[in-house]
Amino acid sequence: MLVIATDVAHAAIGFGTPHKRQLDWVAPAELRDYGEQGHFASGSMGPRVETAMRFVEGGGRRAVITSLDLIADAAQGQAGTVVECQRAVPAN
Repeated sequence: MLVIATDVAHAAIGFGTPHKRQLDWVAPAELRDYGEQGHFASGSMGPRVETAMRFVEGGGRRAVITSLDLIADAAQGQAGTVVECQRAVPAN
């Protein structure tokens, strides 16, 4: 697992607009589409998103982008933007 700490709880699309939407769980391909649409600035969230996508596409199970105070929850997949090829199913 890769955890990327930043100053916000989630990556978001539509940042700075009334249509801002935080990303809770996202597949790498969907995240790449958002990037190609220009949602992640190269001097801000862009490098973090790119790193998370490459990690998962390269065989990593999960990458999470979140704030420092949420890292423990993010490590469990319960906070931040979780990037996975398939959404993990919680054990009963």
